[in-house]
Amino acid sequence: MPGGQTSHSPSPVLSARVLVAGGAGRVGAGVSRALALAGATVMVADRDRPRLEALALGLADKGLSSSDGAATSPPLPQKTGSLHPFFCELSSTEDVASLATRLQQKWGGVDAVVIALGGWLETGPLGEIDVLARWEEIAGRTLLPHLLVTRHFLPLLRAAEKPRYLLIAGSTAEHPHPGAGLVSVAAAAQRMVARVIEEEEGKIATAILELAGPVRADDSTAGDPGWMDATTVGRLCARWLSGKDFPRGRLVSLADARQLGRWADGQGEAR
Repeated sequence: MPGGQTSHSPSPVLSARVLVAGGAGRVGAGVSRALALAGATVMVADRDRPRLEALALGLADKGLSSSDGAATSPPLPQKTGSLHPFFCELSSTEDVASLATRLQQKWGGVDAVVIALGGWLETGPLGEIDVLARWEEIAGRTLLPHLLVTRHFLPLLRAAEKPRYLLIAGSTAEHPHPGAGLVSVAAAAQRMVARVIEEEEGKIATAILELAGPVRADDSTAGDPGWMDATTVGRLCARWLSGKDFPRGRLVSLADARQLGRWADGQGEAR
């Protein structure tokens, strides 16, 4: 802001219906909780049943549950939304199509989709691995679910008043790591999915939130204390879904984590 002034406007309040694909993972869980705390109705779709249960139990410990019995996030001095976990094999056309139908019937559709499908896997040098087998493994966890969610949820987004589609991406698409080449290939393809949506779907606001470095899980003490935590990533998502732009374009670096945390809470401008 001019003159270095700081704005102390409250955090955004979301009334959106948001699907978080991969929403029980390390990054996805923080995003799911943050969006619910911001007021959104959050539908968490994940293939990892234990993580979904852990997410629900962790929120149930705070003493709240949603209308359908799924755990929700604790209250803040602002509107609190709800969180609804759904076990879904995201690489299955039938499962994803069924999920879209369920959300359409229960909530009338969705206003936003957040893709939090990623992960790290070192498979070995490209010239030495069983490419077909390892590619099926990696693509089945990331790229195929992204494509299936796109196929079955874009029709729901088209019906929303202000639809938004957000991909949370790591830096591996631009910065390959020896021994993890297939992860980089899948990550690059995921970004292209988002870019194609941006070109084909004029009404749907589309963005890629690029995280230039590792993210620390909210419930983990592992990793560098300076790493961005998953909740901060979630608050950034909430700001964008509420109509704000990401600072520094689409790239969010580790060095920005503390300042971005303040920006995500509506306290000042990130530079």
